[in-house]
Amino acid sequence: MAADHGRFSINLSGASLVDVDFPDFVQDRLCLSGVAPQRICFEIAEVSAVAQGDGARKLFSALRTIGCAVTLDNFVSGPSAFLDLKQHPVDFLKIDGRLIHTIDRDALDFELVDSINRMAHVLNIKTIAGSVETRTTKDALDRINVDFVQGYAVHAPQSLESLLN
Repeated sequence: MAADHGRFSINLSGASLVDVDFPDFVQDRLCLSGVAPQRICFEIAEVSAVAQGDGARKLFSALRTIGCAVTLDNFVSGPSAFLDLKQHPVDFLKIDGRLIHTIDRDALDFELVDSINRMAHVLNIKTIAGSVETRTTKDALDRINVDFVQGYAVHAPQSLESLLN
């Protein structure tokens, strides 16, 4: 029996957001590969999603209709970011690592991450903290119930090939 390695994330460029054929390409590739769409999560940087507006929203909806998940990556905490979040149909929100690095020793960053996390949960969006490098950072994130963490405090990066072997 093959191991279940969970969900795989694929970073998309801003150009993918305006390619109207991209969802069909994804669906074709998934059919050819036999990979379940639920195992794939596309990550798009917040700045690209905001720049593309309706194009991003349409792509997010199309990918989710196929069965893939979508992450809004490098999310920051300005008021316009919260308004933008409300407009994008995403499954996950990855909080910008610049806030994560100092969450265990900077009260303002802690409060910003906490507010981002709470806002995402109100919208039924799971949160991801990237750049988690220390145990104290992970402990701070655990206190505010961030859903997932990524970084050296959890596991060193690993190639897909070594993971699958």
